[in-house]
Amino acid sequence: MTQNQDLHKSLEMFTNRHEELLQKINILEQENNDYKKRVCVLEHKLNHLERNASTTTIEIRNLFKQSNENKEALTHIIQKLGSTLGLETSIQESEIRNIYRFRSETLVVDFTTSLREESIISKYKIYNKAKREGREPQLNSNHINLPGPSRPIYISEYLTSKVRRLFYLARENVKNRKLVAAWTTHGKVYVKKEEGAAPIRIEEENDLQKFKPR
Repeated sequence: MTQNQDLHKSLEMFTNRHEELLQKINILEQENNDYKKRVCVLEHKLNHLERNASTTTIEIRNLFKQSNENKEALTHIIQKLGSTLGLETSIQESEIRNIYRFRSETLVVDFTTSLREESIISKYKIYNKAKREGREPQLNSNHINLPGPSRPIYISEYLTSKVRRLFYLARENVKNRKLVAAWTTHGKVYVKKEEGAAPIRIEEENDLQKFKPR
């Protein structure tokens, strides 16, 4: 009888211990979920702050660094780009708050107003569309008289870290034939699954996982 009682007590202790561990696991899982939610909220806030701080900034990609390059030379490149794209008013040096290299082939330009940023991006899209329709080369280094072989030039709004990542993944989906187009507008990523389809906004990486190769 004593042996059965001991066995019963041991089983009861084991059961109680098991329940305690399960409760602790549940608490830890809940805390982990809470932390994830907080991190997500903080990421959204950071992305919002980054976006608000970059509404006057553009990126110009695929521009090789020139020898003896300085701020004056970079400003001249921006002014030449504006002229090539057909801006209504030429870019004044006083309109450029800052200009610098981000990596070796990317130029970041911060203007004093968002109107100038928007006008350049708009003209860039119009310019390339006209070139495509006329089956002519789109904006490239030859158009602004840069030395060396012709290289396509890409202009876009300055993207936050999160949006930059989303845009990269969206473009990869285009390469993998899961999508037909990916672009950014006002710091947001949009894609099209097929020609003529309505644009789809991409807010999280998970949004891209639903697309399959065509």
